[in-house]
Amino acid sequence: MDGGYYAIKGFEYQIDKNILEILKESDINKAINIEQNQDIDSIDFVMQVKYKEATKFTPSTIKEPVIQLIEEHIKNNSKQYILYCYFKDFNGYTESISIDSILGSSKTNYTQQQKTDFEKSFKLNFAPQYDIQLEQTIREIQNLNYNEDESIIYHSRASNFLRNLVVDNSPNQISNRTCTKKDLIELFKNDRKVIFENSFRFFKGEDSYFKKMKKDFFTSNNVDKAIKIFIIELDGSENTSDIVLLLKTISEKYFKQLTRDIKGEAPFFFFRNIDPQKTIDVKEQLVEAKLLFKDGYDFLNSKFNLTSITSKSSKENRISIKLINSETELNQVINYNFNTLKEVYQFFKSKPIVINLDIKETNIEIQNSNELLKII
Repeated sequence: MDGGYYAIKGFEYQIDKNILEILKESDINKAINIEQNQDIDSIDFVMQVKYKEATKFTPSTIKEPVIQLIEEHIKNNSKQYILYCYFKDFNGYTESISIDSILGSSKTNYTQQQKTDFEKSFKLNFAPQYDIQLEQTIREIQNLNYNEDESIIYHSRASNFLRNLVVDNSPNQISNRTCTKKDLIELFKNDRKVIFENSFRFFKGEDSYFKKMKKDFFTSNNVDKAIKIFIIELDGSENTSDIVLLLKTISEKYFKQLTRDIKGEAPFFFFRNIDPQKTIDVKEQLVEAKLLFKDGYDFLNSKFNLTSITSKSSKENRISIKLINSETELNQVINYNFNTLKEVYQFFKSKPIVINLDIKETNIEIQNSNELLKII
């Protein structure tokens, strides 16, 4: 468990260092490579990034990455070779440790000339801890003339973009794991899929996080005909009543039943990781509460009917909730032509579902479904 925690945190630390290196470049077209030959490299440097939050530093703890850098230097001695590392305690050591001290028993594997030449190109950097580097990364984005809140949002977007560069490109496609400063600038300018992740919560605190989400996305008093699709990732601990309350609260915000008419459209809901029996229980409670809904299944053993679930709410049918049962059905609904604006709101714990469509999309990280009520 702890090993996985530190591994993930180490990768996030590396991602932030990537962002820093990219944004510090004066040449906006200079390519920075991510997880290719080493953690980070370019035409003039190669860098290993190590984040050891639970480890005290000794020369032997960096032996393996230094050997990797020496081997790279032997192949190409025209670059600078950097080990960027954080440890729980540096044990009184400084960045001027000799190569022989680091290599230990492996020092005889290389000639004195190889070691001397490497030392001229090698730089050991004792790095700041996770939260300090995160702050540095946010400030670097602010240097592009964004305010702090915008910079925190764009940090999330840049992090997600770089993660996907690695995840979406297998080892035989590592040449695609490349990013320039221009790429990030264009991402910030053009991306419509706003993602709020824990960096914002870290900087602003939970109350400010919830207030900003509410203010930016959910405070409008205007009820319009836009189709709103909510994708909510559950963790399995929610009871049926919690889910029904969530449905009722969000529905009442966007669908108003007046004395003689209605305002707005029934929002769509797709719950990720929900138990099939709990889905049935939720529908039963909705029926008991006289909350009318559509789920695309109009009779026993029927097939999914896209026309049924996408039919408009009216003063006659008073449909206030629409439930989507699977990701396949979700894709059909998202791709359906409603002849009006569609908006997708994803509340995620792990990562958002990728939607390959030019659509207004807002993705907000939550720790549990109860946080939705504070945001909505």
